[in-house]
Amino acid sequence: MNLIARARLPIRTYSETNKFSAGWVQRERHRKQKMLVHQALRVPALDRKPLLVVLTRISPRKLDAHDGLPYSLKWIADAVAEKLVPGKKVGQADASKDIEWQYAQVRGAVREYAVDIRIFEKEVEDGS
Repeated sequence: MNLIARARLPIRTYSETNKFSAGWVQRERHRKQKMLVHQALRVPALDRKPLLVVLTRISPRKLDAHDGLPYSLKWIADAVAEKLVPGKKVGQADASKDIEWQYAQVRGAVREYAVDIRIFEKEVEDGS
């Protein structure tokens, strides 16, 4: 696999399933996350090549890997997918069959919050 893009963004993510805040607070947080991804990530649009996108949450405390982790990175994944598959409706680009998503988390230092985005071009398997 070839690494084609990488960005480390100073974003604090929350388990959205357990975060009870006003709707406008959530919308503002998601808008800022999307803006940071669009500013930092420089990738060409998907050219029918299968990609692997690895989103790594860096935080002093870990989230539940089954529910909390993927949902905490949902808005970031949507923004990455919008960059890779332009022209789709918001929130639908991440369903592209040409993109495989993986989620990870690592423990950061005290008050260290970030998201690491890595995009790999997957090797095309020859059917012969």
